[in-house]
Amino acid sequence: MKSGRKRGKRRKEMVQRRPGFGGRRPAVDSRRRPERRGKPRASSVLVRNRGRRLGSLEQRNRGGGLEGRRGFGGGAWPRRHPGHRRKGRSRRRGARWSSEDSQVGPELLLSRFPPRQQRVIPPMAPKSNSPLKAVSFLFLVLFFWTSAGLEEREGCYIKAIYSLGDSIADTGNLLREGVGGAFAPIAHLPYGETTFHRPTGRCSDGLLMIDYLASSLNLPFVNPYLDKEANFNHGVNFAVAGATALDHSFFEERGILMPYTNSSLNVQLDWLKTHLDSVCSSETDCAEKLNHALFLVGEIGGNDYNYAFFGGKSITEVISYVPHVVQSIINASKEVIDMGAVQLVIPGNFPIGCFPSYLTASRSSDPDAYDDRMCFKGLNAFAMLHNLKLQEAIQELRKSHPHVIIMYADYYHAFLHLLDNAVDLGFAKNSLMKACCGSGGVYNFDASKMCGSPGASTCDNPAQHISWDGIHLTQKAYMIMARELISGGFSYPSYGVQEKWKCYY
Repeated sequence: MKSGRKRGKRRKEMVQRRPGFGGRRPAVDSRRRPERRGKPRASSVLVRNRGRRLGSLEQRNRGGGLEGRRGFGGGAWPRRHPGHRRKGRSRRRGARWSSEDSQVGPELLLSRFPPRQQRVIPPMAPKSNSPLKAVSFLFLVLFFWTSAGLEEREGCYIKAIYSLGDSIADTGNLLREGVGGAFAPIAHLPYGETTFHRPTGRCSDGLLMIDYLASSLNLPFVNPYLDKEANFNHGVNFAVAGATALDHSFFEERGILMPYTNSSLNVQLDWLKTHLDSVCSSETDCAEKLNHALFLVGEIGGNDYNYAFFGGKSITEVISYVPHVVQSIINASKEVIDMGAVQLVIPGNFPIGCFPSYLTASRSSDPDAYDDRMCFKGLNAFAMLHNLKLQEAIQELRKSHPHVIIMYADYYHAFLHLLDNAVDLGFAKNSLMKACCGSGGVYNFDASKMCGSPGASTCDNPAQHISWDGIHLTQKAYMIMARELISGGFSYPSYGVQEKWKCYY
């Protein structure tokens, strides 16, 4: 009883009256440290490597990679950003779509999915509103660029990249096939003016996301398959600008013109098989090569919809194409896995309603047709429908191939994150929806006078524009997109992947 009275007296002494509260509250006993509840959180490799970032490149050694740089740190795919774990996190959403010339609104598109499935994997978008972060990033780029070299290639887990896709990733295949029509200007300046000072077949003023991905993995640029004099020791790029996920016959049956290339996803798969047959001495040898290879299955499918929309097809009809496009991408992924691939990245579609080409073609006098970003709500809802269907199919693919790493690259939300933070990232506020290279108009885009055509002009500073030619992005926008996909939390799931894929220095 005496000890009990002592404890009671001690508790009473530790109570003081706090001004303004009108009651008593326990004071903190500074002599006793509060007990830690639960297990301490283990330190993360990702946190320690957080400073290693992806950056821009200015030089390229054709066969052997890059001179005077090392892969910008561990640059592999990280775990999710911790911000995505917060409960009650809100995301900016536009109002409902009421475009006057369409019949299907986003609420009808998304109503096909139960509420819990409307985002199969939640986007993880760390906010970056401080210009200091961008400056720090550029500093890190310069640091790793000047302090490293390709001689440590053996320290990287990923030793090759194989890419299937369209103009988002094409590094010169269409140029070697023979370009015509709207793609003819990519064979001339100003395409390639920023980095290469000559056209390379890339649909931008310089580098693409695949170039930055290769650099982050300490690899040379991935050469186009149709460049028969190229070095393919570290992978091959089979992507072709203008390519589709579906074969030519699908569009021919529906009266849709495909004016640029017949090198669809199936054609690119045939090229891949031919290449592997030529470099693998046996199935065991091929399995060993592909065990340390990263396969990019897309982005592809965007042109399937582009040709239909610009060919006058209604959004209701184009919606019916989505299951066919998604199934084609999944079938290609299965074929790649059957060949021996164990690490895949499958990207989704961009928010096409924010692109100058679609904003010009679908201009509306109805303000409700646009969201707060001044993007077309209906077209973005369509792109989201494609992405949701694709993510559902990827989930099923993972179940049937549990030994394979299959990541979804969220181009949609990575682009919106870029757009929302554009001014802090150095883009001009009045040019966010305008093409750098074009021929005038509200969005500086005219389908009859594309970038590089007579009558078109180029902006003085492409680094202040997100859009290069109204369809594709500038080098700087691609650099930021690549950074967000690699280390910004827009590729998932990625648990343990960075630890496995990182380069050891």
